[in-house]
Amino acid sequence: MSYISQMSFQNPWWVDKNRILEDEHVKRAKVIVPPIDESALILGPRQVGKTTFLKTTIKTLLEREDPRSILFFSCDAFSKKEELIGLVNEYRTLVNREKSAYIFLDEITSVSDWNTALLHLFNAGYFNNSLVYLTSSMP
Repeated sequence: MSYISQMSFQNPWWVDKNRILEDEHVKRAKVIVPPIDESALILGPRQVGKTTFLKTTIKTLLEREDPRSILFFSCDAFSKKEELIGLVNEYRTLVNREKSAYIFLDEITSVSDWNTALLHLFNAGYFNNSLVYLTSSMP
């Protein structure tokens, strides 16, 4: 299964970087982007701004980075770790693994065994030269 159409739909800035501004929350917010090779898991209740924080970070990155180097993906459509691994593998093939990438995986805990999938991806080098942000809603 190819994930390119899903990635393209969830990353409209690949076509036009100004499309990030279609989200009113993102348009108003400011954020400081950490350096590459950093990772963070952002936890919090639903509807507190985790996704808006990710998209605001993306807005800031779009001012200086290639739009295709930025991947946002809402993982709540996935249930299996193999889907998550397949998505990241396909993306890092699309964007050369040697190049910097900014990977934002929203609602990561909706994927079963997400932690083992991430461990595999980190150990296999898929997240080298990458800033990785993950979000999860608390039960």
